[in-house]
Amino acid sequence: MWSNGPETERASVANKQCAGKDFVVMVARLFVVELFRRYDSFDIEVGTSPLGAKITLTSLKKATF
Repeated sequence: MWSNGPETERASVANKQCAGKDFVVMVARLFVVELFRRYDSFDIEVGTSPLGAKITLTSLKKATF
């Protein structure tokens, strides 16, 4: 779900979808792509927080080209 409906719906006055929802999804995807491009490997630590899941990057190894 995204705000007041599924992420797949278009923003309109009737469903109050965030007009920037497509931009937010695109930026998040670009962040993940950049993470995989810049680093050969990374370690994470998974935990919980009051807001939900908590993921902490504990180690990054730069990519070699």
